[in-house]
Amino acid sequence: MEISQIRYFVALCGALNFTRAARQCRVSQPSLSNGIRALERALGGPLFERSPIALTPLGRRLRPHLEAVLCGIERVHKSASGYRRQRVRRRLAEVRPSPGFLQRTPIAKDRDTILSRGSDVL
Repeated sequence: MEISQIRYFVALCGALNFTRAARQCRVSQPSLSNGIRALERALGGPLFERSPIALTPLGRRLRPHLEAVLCGIERVHKSASGYRRQRVRRRLAEVRPSPGFLQRTPIAKDRDTILSRGSDVL
């Protein structure tokens, strides 16, 4: 079972249309169909009736669990992203330009004043 297959399942549950679900997942319709078939094989039975598209009893039973898995994965990604942003902010807060940098920077209009006050001005 792959994360993409779970995404396909959740999208198809909402769209109840293979083409719209594929568009939502930004994949081709055959890729989505193959992913759903592979998920059905992995889980031991059909998750959807094909005509018209509807969840089977197995699909209805597994839907809340697969949606929870997908939500958990999204929380992990958000948490990791927040951690990376926090690390970058800390590193930026610790970085202070060297006095030599200020001497070479055309933005520093009054270099002597800045250098005499030290890094607390920055």
